[in-house]
Amino acid sequence: ADGGCAEGVGYWQYGFGYYVYFADMVYEYTAGAINLFAGERIRRIASFPAMVSLGSGMFINYSDSSAHLDLRSGLISRLAARVAPDLPPLERVPSFDADACYRWAHLTRDLIWTDPVILGRSTPTGTVFLDHTGWVIDRRHLHNTLVAFSARAVTFHSSPYFTSGKV
Repeated sequence: ADGGCAEGVGYWQYGFGYYVYFADMVYEYTAGAINLFAGERIRRIASFPAMVSLGSGMFINYSDSSAHLDLRSGLISRLAARVAPDLPPLERVPSFDADACYRWAHLTRDLIWTDPVILGRSTPTGTVFLDHTGWVIDRRHLHNTLVAFSARAVTFHSSPYFTSGKV
């Protein structure tokens, strides 16, 4: 609901990336008559990497996803064109072997869709609240250095130590 992916930006790129690839095919096939990119919820989901970015391919992470990831420039470019989300900073187009599985969907879209305009953006600053995911992220520049704080809410479903069920 808040656009967050509790599993981290790596899972976001995999799952939402394939959604975007499918949605774009439907959009093109129907000449825009079916637009699976429409709506505020999709814009929030598309903005997730910008919300959790620490720059230089580093991201806030509370799961088993890597905290470092080269986002797919084709995916981010297509989202910029179709959804206009907040964009994360990207320094370059990922190398051919950035994905250990060499996924064809990512590679071809990096080649076809990458728009150089998305490269070289700065890391967003300010405070982000992901109410549903339970994350807060605050990023500020202090003496030309990005400083960040993040916290995650934890819910205990059953514990002999916490009878209220929430901490």
